[in-house]
Amino acid sequence: MRANNPGNVTKRKQVANFLYKLNFEDRGELTVTQWALKFLADNDYVFSPVRDVNTNEVQILFFAHRESLRLLKKFPYVVIVDATYKTNK
Repeated sequence: MRANNPGNVTKRKQVANFLYKLNFEDRGELTVTQWALKFLADNDYVFSPVRDVNTNEVQILFFAHRESLRLLKKFPYVVIVDATYKTNK
């Protein structure tokens, strides 16, 4: 920001705090997990948690948009799954 606006005195922490505040206001009192599940339900996603039998904790959360599932049924020979998480260090 400073490269484009030399007179800008905004600190990185101020921007981070502002973004956090926007995110918090958007989800209200919901936790991040509750907010994500609400988002999936509100936007026509199908989701299914797989829970540990002993602890009842969610181990895997499968979710897909209904349109994607419709296309999968129509073209079952093309499937791309990206299951990477923090693999680049």
